[in-house]
Amino acid sequence: MWIQFFIATAAATLVVMLPGLGLLMLLGSDHIESCCLAPSVSVALIAVLCIAYGELGLFANWQTVLLPLCIISVLLLAISLIRVQRSTGMPKHDAGKRRESRVLLLYLMVAFAVSVWFFVRTLNGPSSFSQEHDNLHHLLIIKGFLETGDLSTLHVNAYATKVMMGEMTPTATGQSFYPSAWYDVAALVASLVRCDVAMAQNATILVFLALVAPLSSYVFLSWLFSENRVALLSGAVLSLAFSAFPWQLLIFGTLYPNFGGYCLILAASFAFVRMVESEKIQRKAAYALIFLLSGVALGFMHPNAVFSTAILLFPYCLFTVHKAAALHAGTKAESPAKRWIPTALFAALFVVVWVVLYKAPALQRVVTFNWPPFSSIRGQLLNVILLAFKTGHAQPLLSILVLMGLISCVHTKRFSWLSLSYSLSFVICFYNGIAANSLRNLLSGFWYNDQYRIAATMALVCLPLACLGSSLLWDVVQRIGRALAYLEENASWGMRGIASFLIMLSVCLYLPTLQLPDGRWYETAFGAIEDSLRKVNDMTSIMAPEEYEFMAEVAQTVEQGALIINQPHDGSVFGHIVYDLNLYYLLTSTPSVGYETFESRMVRTGLNKYATSFIVHDTVNSLDADYVLLLDLDGKRSDDRYWYGHYYENDWVGINAVTDDTPGFEVVLSRGDMRLYRVVRYNTAENTPTLHLNTEGERTHDT
Repeated sequence: MWIQFFIATAAATLVVMLPGLGLLMLLGSDHIESCCLAPSVSVALIAVLCIAYGELGLFANWQTVLLPLCIISVLLLAISLIRVQRSTGMPKHDAGKRRESRVLLLYLMVAFAVSVWFFVRTLNGPSSFSQEHDNLHHLLIIKGFLETGDLSTLHVNAYATKVMMGEMTPTATGQSFYPSAWYDVAALVASLVRCDVAMAQNATILVFLALVAPLSSYVFLSWLFSENRVALLSGAVLSLAFSAFPWQLLIFGTLYPNFGGYCLILAASFAFVRMVESEKIQRKAAYALIFLLSGVALGFMHPNAVFSTAILLFPYCLFTVHKAAALHAGTKAESPAKRWIPTALFAALFVVVWVVLYKAPALQRVVTFNWPPFSSIRGQLLNVILLAFKTGHAQPLLSILVLMGLISCVHTKRFSWLSLSYSLSFVICFYNGIAANSLRNLLSGFWYNDQYRIAATMALVCLPLACLGSSLLWDVVQRIGRALAYLEENASWGMRGIASFLIMLSVCLYLPTLQLPDGRWYETAFGAIEDSLRKVNDMTSIMAPEEYEFMAEVAQTVEQGALIINQPHDGSVFGHIVYDLNLYYLLTSTPSVGYETFESRMVRTGLNKYATSFIVHDTVNSLDADYVLLLDLDGKRSDDRYWYGHYYENDWVGINAVTDDTPGFEVVLSRGDMRLYRVVRYNTAENTPTLHLNTEGERTHDT
């Protein structure tokens, strides 16, 4: 199984790297820059091609989507290499490029080690998965993509397979827009390797952690710190050091699409700043195309990644506009209005666009999504400054580096825009934790008012500041060394010293939970992350081992494709993911009023009256249901069982009331409080259900 997992990881690497690589090389990017930007371009090309296939009704899988893109990319690579050789002769060895390659390799080595230690090591097997409601939705979409061959972001439906098979569903289903680039990548991995969807998703997570995120960080930081080698090298250690991003997005709600999108933000930001700063029109056009494709990738991963990018880049744009206006205005003796009016107009334009999008009808369910405030003013101030956010696990060393970097960038003209990016993200994050009003919706509504997504945005903004702070700390260490006569005046400890410094920094930042001399335990941020990841990926968080065994037996007992009515909140929904059971309810929520079908309402509230109510009897027969599966007989909550927070017993009285003595159901399998019943078919002429009449003499039922 683990061998297949690492094969799937290699496949995920191929999916996110090769499709975009050829185009980038053809556009004139060097091999390092092309590798760093390839994931953004690849994701965009895959998402767009999947949409095209969906509209044309073509079946999408690795042969029809990935293979053509890879063949075209290889051809473009060959063309670009031939063009380079013809124009410059044989490529020369460049010492600068070799140094860049070594730094990039350092980023990848650190990211791989951290990812394997904190993510792979905490998996409960290569196919383990979080049993949260959101992840169930992720897995259902990936599975549906695989089975239907429709990977379009315009046709997303958790019940897609049932719709394709012409089966009835609990809710009125229709194709709808939902950002699906994350599911596209995972589905292509599963299609290529022929592994289960959970393994494909885990392999995709590992590749984004260990490859995509460090590549994106490196290309942005290498532009920002082209003249500050210590800051650039520190980025290798700091890229995955923030608890808020990427780790909390893998823990809370399993926000995998958000996580994937955020991994691409810095690469997209690099393409934008290079578009602005390039002098040659050809390079501007090339970077404009790359930025456009990167924006497509962000939008199809998750739209709020676009707003996070805006928070990072708006201050850069503002300072760039001001700089251009100042140059155009000429001497300082002239009217300052010429320098400040364009800046103010640009800021006003940004605010207007933000408000217009906030008022857009299509986004109202997002921007007004309600998460209650969770902290006092003083508490939230400390949470944000210490990078604890909502988790409460402070990162004091990292916060010191960020504050040192903030002080440094205020006094450095090139980095001064970063201080405004930090301020914007700080205000949004702070206010989100203490208020519940329309202003909060305006500031943080594009992230569902969710502290975890906003904190992840702030972590990305803080990354370059922490790199600056690390560089400043290194200078302080050297000054202390000179003061203590460990280092001669104007001398430096060199690369060996920097390496030792970064190793010590890594140890302090990624410190696990420690036992103090007095016997008490001190839980660090990464100690908490490791513990949380183990709990998230624990396959027994909802379903007990004996329930897995029971469902495996169910899979061997029932006929292939037989429809099984289930109680979704007892964990049975995962039988569809793990054992491919054809369950009636695939999602752990009560269908919304107005969207629920009549059949579902009859089953939920009156299944136990199957043998006594004509309407319920006809409803079950119309579904062609063969079995009923219950993993927790009577559907009662208990202290040792995890039931979803949105489970209400009264919503499921019909299913919960089915027992061994309920007429119309025959026990097939019985283990403890787990049951598989067969729906008894009978001739209504011989065994007529009891009908209930209303005052007008029409038949009705008491459900």
